[in-house]
Amino acid sequence: MKPPRLDPPPAGPPATSPRRIALDAGLLLVLVLLTFFLRIGDLPPMGEEGRRARGAINMIESGDWIVVRQGGVVFPDRPPMTNWLIAVSGLVRGAVDTVAMRAPSVSAVLATVLLLYLYCARLDSRVTALTAAASYATFGQVMQIGRLGESESVFAFFMAAALLLWHMGFALRWRPVLVWSLGYSFAGLAALVKGLQAPVYFVAATGAYLLLQRRWKWLFGWGQWVGAACFLLIVAAWQVPYYLRTDLQASMDTWFAVVGPRLGLSGLLENIVSYPLETIGCLLPWSLVLAVLLHRGVRRRLLEEHPQIGFVLVALIVTYPTVWFSAGAKGRYYIPLYPCVAVVIGSLVDTLSRAPEDSFAGRIWRLVNRAAILFAVFAVGALAFIQFGGEARFDHFRQTLLWSAFIVAVAAASVVASRRAMAHRDPWTAGRAVLAAAALLGTLHMTFWVDSLLNLRVDLRPTVSALRDRLPSAEKLVSLGPIDPRFAYAYRHLIREIPLPTTAEDFPPDVEYFCFDWRPTDTLEERHVRRGMKSWSTPGTLPFAWEEIERVQIRARPGRPPKVAVVVARILRTPGGEPAPPEESPALAD
Repeated sequence: MKPPRLDPPPAGPPATSPRRIALDAGLLLVLVLLTFFLRIGDLPPMGEEGRRARGAINMIESGDWIVVRQGGVVFPDRPPMTNWLIAVSGLVRGAVDTVAMRAPSVSAVLATVLLLYLYCARLDSRVTALTAAASYATFGQVMQIGRLGESESVFAFFMAAALLLWHMGFALRWRPVLVWSLGYSFAGLAALVKGLQAPVYFVAATGAYLLLQRRWKWLFGWGQWVGAACFLLIVAAWQVPYYLRTDLQASMDTWFAVVGPRLGLSGLLENIVSYPLETIGCLLPWSLVLAVLLHRGVRRRLLEEHPQIGFVLVALIVTYPTVWFSAGAKGRYYIPLYPCVAVVIGSLVDTLSRAPEDSFAGRIWRLVNRAAILFAVFAVGALAFIQFGGEARFDHFRQTLLWSAFIVAVAAASVVASRRAMAHRDPWTAGRAVLAAAALLGTLHMTFWVDSLLNLRVDLRPTVSALRDRLPSAEKLVSLGPIDPRFAYAYRHLIREIPLPTTAEDFPPDVEYFCFDWRPTDTLEERHVRRGMKSWSTPGTLPFAWEEIERVQIRARPGRPPKVAVVVARILRTPGGEPAPPEESPALAD
């Protein structure tokens, strides 16, 4: 007995008219501009942004676009695609500032949104396409991390392009060599962002799907080998010169150093229990719609009306265990498959919006729209309380008159669109309700959420800039071992890393000022040092006399104790220019 075909008919549904495509693309563009591009440079550098930006600056200054370095030392935590994109953005802008470091991420979000619309519009319906694109743009975690200069958004775009373009070509019966070449090429670009996760996900998803379809010619045909060759060529174009400029250990670390620490058994049971809940939280508020899949009738209707989601379901099923059963997995590790989740949500919303009013699915559609209305009313009520309530603790949330009026207008549009969606069962009415709800989410994120982060984050740049201006030879500052990337980026000049001196003669004779990381757990006997995923210990003293110039606390939030501080110090020398004995100097751990 043949298995059911999960792919749509070979010819696919009729293409959406160019006028509708232009309208929908324009509305999605406005949504992404509103949610991500506005206020792109307001937040100070956070998380790993400083490390990515500093690596890009090193590429521009040194002319070496092959090897990623931090402090002049090879930093093989992952391939260099993110650094390349930030460096190009910086060259276009004239400086690697917060806008330049984040432009690749927000551009990748826009590209993913448009890709989702293209995929679903070609293989499904307009409602599915609009909902999939709009929901991805307003997933909670995508809104949070998509405006930062991290690698996740870029990785998600390349991974989505590999999977969705492959399946679209397969479903529409493009030539296998073209389909495999497209899929593997984008998988290769994704591998240059975050390593082995990309080819593993691509091969697992496509292989499992073809096995279920019993499409042996597609699975073992020569088109796949041509595609695999494309993947190898793309990766080798960087990997070969990288190996020639470094060594085998650096090449191995680039692909495996980040993976190893996440494969232990410690905390595995906790992750198995908590990770699905974390995934649901990361996909809020749209993940709440997925609860309807618990109803067997809805599942049956969904698969009958949207057979093409078979591929994305297979992709989700075969890839989710890699994060679910990984003790060190974090919520953002599954972002590359969020576009597939968005396709499922889009198909589900389309099914609910077209269901008979007296059916279970029809009642759920009314419930969804009522929830959207309640959310809009709550948003306006919260805005009124913040603006006129007089609570001092909410002062940083207060909006200008213009933005307050805009929030109210978008909320009102969402209410009207949701009410019409309950009364009229046509695709464009449902699509407008989805877009209006997404626009409200994006507006609230761009205003209240960004304001909250501004209030909760410490900007190191003014402090570090003032310190740099006080140093007589700011460009000659060195670090004893790795330095915190947020400090290194804020300092602007290259801080050359040198090994911790074991004797006074090991310290460079032409250097007067140095810096080092300090942590509350450091002691006189042992000082902890980190570079990316690697950590080690050094002695807590120096073999020469020195004095502290300033201690810059690296705080994630105001009022909280710092996890690390950067101590800037000056070496003390004798009248003859030799390093003074260390007896009267403090220890590194003081």
